[in-house]
Amino acid sequence: MNLSDEDVRVILAKQPAVLHYSAERNLGSTIIFLVRALDLSKSELRSLVLDSPSILGYSLSNLSRKLSFFVNTLGYVDEDNYFEGMDRVRKLLVGTPKLLLSAVDTGLEPRFQFLHNEIEFSLPELQRLYEKNPKLLMYSLDENMREKIVFFFILRLRIGPENVRKLLLSFPQVMDYNLENHLKPIADYYISDVRFSATEFGSIVTRFPRLFSYSLFKIKHVTGFLRFELGLDATQVKRVIFQAPQIVGLNTEGNLQMKLDLLQTRLSLTRQELGLVLSKMPTLMNLGIDNNLLPKLEYLEKVANDTNHSGDVVKRMVLKQPTLLGYSLENRIRPRMEKILSAGLSADKVTVGISMAENNFQDWLASSQLRKQLKVDVQKNLHNASRSKMTYLEELLDMNETEVRTLLSTMPGLKYVRSNKMFERKVTYFNAELQNVTIATKAILMGRPSLLQCSIKQGWEPRMQQIRAVGTDDLQKVTALFLMSDDEFQAWTLKKKYTETIDFLRTSSSSSSVQFNEDDLNSFLLQVAGLCISDANLKEVVKILLSLSGGSLDGINTIALDNPHLLLSTQALRERMMLRETLCHKVKQYWDFDEMATLIMSEEDFEYQLSLCDAKMLLHKKLHFTRKELDFVVSQQVKKEFPIDLAAKLDYLMSQDVCADIEIAILTKPKLLSHTIEKLRSMPRALLRRSKLKAKLIYEEDTKEMLLAFGFSSIDVTNIVSRSRILGMRHPQMILKPKLELLLSTWKKEEIITHARAKPLLFDKSLAELELLVKKGVPSSKPKNKASLGASNTNQMEEIKAELNLTEAEFELMFPKRQLCRDIIPTWQYLSTQVDSLEGLKEALLSEPRILSLSLSKRIKPRMELLLERGCDPADIVSIALLSQKKAEEFCLQCYFCREFELSQKQADRLLRKVLVDKQSRSCLQQKVEYLLPNAFGDSRKKMKDAMLKTPSMLKQSLDQTIKPRVEVLQLLRSAGFDVTEHGPLLSMRNSEFTNELLLHKSWSPEQTVDKPFTAPTNVHAAAVKELMPSSLAISFSDDDNRDVATVVQWR
Repeated sequence: MNLSDEDVRVILAKQPAVLHYSAERNLGSTIIFLVRALDLSKSELRSLVLDSPSILGYSLSNLSRKLSFFVNTLGYVDEDNYFEGMDRVRKLLVGTPKLLLSAVDTGLEPRFQFLHNEIEFSLPELQRLYEKNPKLLMYSLDENMREKIVFFFILRLRIGPENVRKLLLSFPQVMDYNLENHLKPIADYYISDVRFSATEFGSIVTRFPRLFSYSLFKIKHVTGFLRFELGLDATQVKRVIFQAPQIVGLNTEGNLQMKLDLLQTRLSLTRQELGLVLSKMPTLMNLGIDNNLLPKLEYLEKVANDTNHSGDVVKRMVLKQPTLLGYSLENRIRPRMEKILSAGLSADKVTVGISMAENNFQDWLASSQLRKQLKVDVQKNLHNASRSKMTYLEELLDMNETEVRTLLSTMPGLKYVRSNKMFERKVTYFNAELQNVTIATKAILMGRPSLLQCSIKQGWEPRMQQIRAVGTDDLQKVTALFLMSDDEFQAWTLKKKYTETIDFLRTSSSSSSVQFNEDDLNSFLLQVAGLCISDANLKEVVKILLSLSGGSLDGINTIALDNPHLLLSTQALRERMMLRETLCHKVKQYWDFDEMATLIMSEEDFEYQLSLCDAKMLLHKKLHFTRKELDFVVSQQVKKEFPIDLAAKLDYLMSQDVCADIEIAILTKPKLLSHTIEKLRSMPRALLRRSKLKAKLIYEEDTKEMLLAFGFSSIDVTNIVSRSRILGMRHPQMILKPKLELLLSTWKKEEIITHARAKPLLFDKSLAELELLVKKGVPSSKPKNKASLGASNTNQMEEIKAELNLTEAEFELMFPKRQLCRDIIPTWQYLSTQVDSLEGLKEALLSEPRILSLSLSKRIKPRMELLLERGCDPADIVSIALLSQKKAEEFCLQCYFCREFELSQKQADRLLRKVLVDKQSRSCLQQKVEYLLPNAFGDSRKKMKDAMLKTPSMLKQSLDQTIKPRVEVLQLLRSAGFDVTEHGPLLSMRNSEFTNELLLHKSWSPEQTVDKPFTAPTNVHAAAVKELMPSSLAISFSDDDNRDVATVVQWR
């Protein structure tokens, strides 16, 4: 291999065990095997061994099986491409020698099967994938590949498996990035801050997986540049990133800024216009400047100059169609522009034709030419017709040219009247109806030129007939009526019809503070326009409604719009009033109704208001809610399902196993009552109980007044009410007063105030809890503040400083602000006796100074005893002192596995997460391990370690019901001749599987003993084994009474 001395030192440093290998039996045979199997050159062999010298320690069968995986399983080699396939395998292994360090069964094969079977990669795709990123064959399946591909890409980002395959094939290095520290933060930023949906961000990643190759800082910097430097709004930023995610990789101070400067300077774009162009065509930033953007701009500018267009025509083209600059200059822009210009069209028409397919473009070009010619012809005809109309108006109505042009410019549509004959007919009709008074006709046409576009039969004649019906002959009045809009004219006719009603409203207006102007009267009349109602009847109805509404027409208009039939009959109106008034008086305790408001309500709204009153009545009856509380609960309901099945909802919530304090729960989460009863029953009960969030304090001021009257200071009152989750929600007479009376029955007022000041949540306790508190006696009033220790506080800290030889920085770290809340000398003395050295104790205390403030008897001693019981280092007290009991036991168990079985911290943590899912105790788990080690694995920690890592589920089984019986069976069968080597799978099987597995062993016969040599099994022997092993595995001894029915009998 041409190894230098330095190379040999590197190999020995990485794999010292090489010195124990036999040169001929181990090293020589292994090297020859690798050279022959992979056809390695000396340099390739040297590279392979230098990178991973531990390869030399594997057996030939091991290496042969791994090579078989690459050659056969991955399908690199077949009959047609043997040499090419072996060459690819050699390059793969020489490039990444660590692949030969992975086990086939537990490493290579599961990772391959996961991608091949679950993600459905084909073999050729996997070959390309592994050649691009061989590390995919070395990553943990459960903690890396499955977490990233299944839980992150597929479930979190909603990328389909087929797109995941495309993503990995295009950029397999995405799997090299850390999930928690890199991939997830980037996804969270885009989903939470930029407001992409998970599906949208998944689409971005599918199209541009290299997005993950940039740091989160870079991504935020580019996003901020788009948002604040270019002035894009949030929607535009999303559009840019979604359409061109590659922009994230551009340098904001280099090529990106240069492209933006080019567009802005050449096109004279404002900052807003530049942002608009970028948001509509973000892929422009992916184009080059010298060979792409600049030639296109120069060509468009040259065309604009040659065709005598204005200077900003290119700017208008780009603003109208930013995608224009994205097309090829030679293949699209130039050919299309030349055809457009040759067709006689304007150059800016390229914005319309550039995006069309060739066939559509040719059709559009032909139709554009035709339209242009037709437009010229139409303009000529319109000009001639316009001249004809002008001449006619000048002659008939004596209008000068200025007036005629004003008329035609006011209504350009007059030019398009189908014929001059129709135009002349309309003008003649008007002139005749107005008794040939040209001045009146002229005034009407100049005032309302739109009349010339109306139909004579449908527009003019009906209005003229209505004018004649009311007997109006005054020419000036007729002219004014024709100048009215349709609504104004209709209101005028209605005033003529309902004169008594209008006179009544005007009289009421003049005699009261309420003033009805003409707009109010017109609006009212338009509401009743379609009713067949007499003037007298309408007047009577209006009198009634005005008396109810306090002189407002709003309610009358509402009735005319929603319930016009009520205006037809005073009897129907009075019956509706009496019925609704009767129903409202029944619930007046819960509804401050207004007669007019209830009268104009629709039937649906009125029924809903009555149902709300019934709901309030039910809540008051069952929960004793006050009026203010009832109004609050009802005001928070957003669904009309609230009153439905309310009694059933309350009965369900009032059951003690669902919600003990239903009043507070409803006031805290009133929208619970908007759910259906089925929805409530399906909700987890934790959601039905009182929320941790504080509800609206309906009676905050009343509560504060009662506490102030009791003797609390204003500061105490604010502190108590602000921290409480109950006070202020209900009336203090209901929840606060009973508790104060209970406490006063035993304690003095000063004692209550002192205790409530120390424990502001005192009044959140129920009456039952307060009764127990009262029975314990008067609470201690001894202050527990930091200043209570006095001068001894400083002396204790100085004593510890001297003992540990602390620097000032270390002293400040251990005792911030130089204050303590308890006497720490006992804790210090106890720790110094338990920890081996002062240096170890100093290091522990500096890593977690808070340990000195913990209770010695309740926390420090129990945790230290746990460490000593589990054989852990006493200095680990800092690691578990602040943990819960459960977490502390788990930490000790992790240390136990690392210490006894040489597991890495990661392996131990993974093992515990897999076996502690069934809530088994930590001590029970250690008992299982301590039993299995001598009885099942012969005190071989290596075998035990391999079994736990390969089959951790064996530790989930019951020790007494499963593990011990099966281990005894296996011991007995081994003594009888069975070759039982794999304990892990046998211990984790179900009983039926365990029985069937034992029946597969056919190397033992009932007649054989331990002293006899093994013989080949016979069918008789197999039958005897099956007869011996039924589904129930009962174990008995030879002198037991039940040995006749036992499956296995041990003689003694």
